[in-house]
Amino acid sequence: MKKKINLIFIALLMTALIAGCSSKIEDELVTLQNDMKENVGDSMADVADEFEQKGIDVENGDISPDEFLTYYDEEVQPVINEKRKYIADYEAPSTDEAKEYHDVLTDGMILALDVIEDSAGLMIALLDDSISEEEFFEKGDELEQVVDELEAKDEEILSLQKELEDEYNVEFEDIDLE
Repeated sequence: MKKKINLIFIALLMTALIAGCSSKIEDELVTLQNDMKENVGDSMADVADEFEQKGIDVENGDISPDEFLTYYDEEVQPVINEKRKYIADYEAPSTDEAKEYHDVLTDGMILALDVIEDSAGLMIALLDDSISEEEFFEKGDELEQVVDELEAKDEEILSLQKELEDEYNVEFEDIDLE
């Protein structure tokens, strides 16, 4: 009888441990996703949209190149720096699954920030009459490479999210990286 009670106790303990681990993984995944979406993704999407509009405004002559440069230096670059710091200072999760997702997601977010910076560099180069056509096209090629990396990373993120959703009881909201 004592042997059966021990077996039942061990089975219950293992079930509780497995359920507890799964819950911790789910909690870390959800927390990570929500933190990154709210503190980086959403605000960067807004900055990227506004930045794009300012570029159009320069092309249309609604604002001067100097106003665009001032806007970038005073409003965009500080936000990019703040988001990079947030990502760098973010405490990595403790479970392997959440660590993997953290690494892939933050790599994607860093690439998205790189795209904004490289886009600004290209726009500034376009406004700067002192650079050669060759240098301008080099900057364009660099931007294209980063955009391609971001697209590949976005696919990797979506694939990992699908795997994690299938394995754990989580649902990921879209974070617009492009």
